[in-house]
Amino acid sequence: MASRLAVLALASVAVFAATLVALHLLRADVSPLSQGISHYGNGSYRWILPVANGVLGVGGLALVLGLALGVAPAGRSVTGLVLLGLWSAAQLITACFPIDAPGAPPTLAGTIHGLAGLSFVAATAAALLLTRGFGRDTRWAAFARPAGALALALLAAAVVLYVLIEPFAGLGIGGAAQRVYWTFLLAWLTWTALGLRQAAVGSSTQTR
Repeated sequence: MASRLAVLALASVAVFAATLVALHLLRADVSPLSQGISHYGNGSYRWILPVANGVLGVGGLALVLGLALGVAPAGRSVTGLVLLGLWSAAQLITACFPIDAPGAPPTLAGTIHGLAGLSFVAATAAALLLTRGFGRDTRWAAFARPAGALALALLAAAVVLYVLIEPFAGLGIGGAAQRVYWTFLLAWLTWTALGLRQAAVGSSTQTR
């Protein structure tokens, strides 16, 4: 079960990453330097990003369930699982409520989208909490340290984005900083899903 959930999580990350690459090629009107990826949800091909967000949200929930099953109780962080679940649910919310277009009057959908964006704080905390427990499960030995390094890189990217750049919108590099954050987040999700699959396969082998 956990192995299948890990594969689903991996597939969702792959779909989302491929979608982002495609949108960067299709939507030259969105500045990767100054505009966040949510702006791909407006204008041409605006349906693509919500679909990708929905897929990622489902994959994130699959990863939450997989980790609940695939990490030993001693290394399981319930708080981390809840936070990762909140982030995953937020991806489903952003799929339904697009960001307001630049210069457009504020809308309820845009407000909801903005609030859901706060879930990135939850994702960062989840990565740190969950990774701390991996080392307490021998099946995760080969994955614990790299996962920890990615979680710390994600924390650094979050600090740069939300503390050093976002408060100073005039810098015009918020989009680039957000993409760096997304890169580390997707990398952590991928590595964690791979660790889950390996741990699940190991458990299956031991029970035969």
